[in-house]
Amino acid sequence: MADSNGMYVSQVRDFTVRTMAGHTLHFKKGEPRFVPPEVRHLMTEHAIMPVSDDIPVVEAEEKTPPPAGDTRRERIYEAVKMLVELNDPNEFTAGGIPKTSSVSKVAGFTVDASERSTAWERHLQETS
Repeated sequence: MADSNGMYVSQVRDFTVRTMAGHTLHFKKGEPRFVPPEVRHLMTEHAIMPVSDDIPVVEAEEKTPPPAGDTRRERIYEAVKMLVELNDPNEFTAGGIPKTSSVSKVAGFTVDASERSTAWERHLQETS
């Protein structure tokens, strides 16, 4: 199947792909969406395939605001857990705490240092 202008589609289910490059891509079943070139190689791992020429191309992408409240805190916490699992020393400060920029990339929105620290403290409490 040929890549049609970078459009990809999930034919099976709704799915969200989060990358270490800072991309969060939400797919709705059967709805094509643009995928940046640098992360296209990751799509087939999630059964998200390039759009064939017979599926209409969606031109505009709807921007969603960053989450708030408990949803935001949970996404930040999940980003911290993912960074701990990946265990890449480049993603942590010299003090062993995930970098705010790294947490922001994984979460898909800007995270400030106090939010990161709160999530880090929760992680330490839950793993000790």
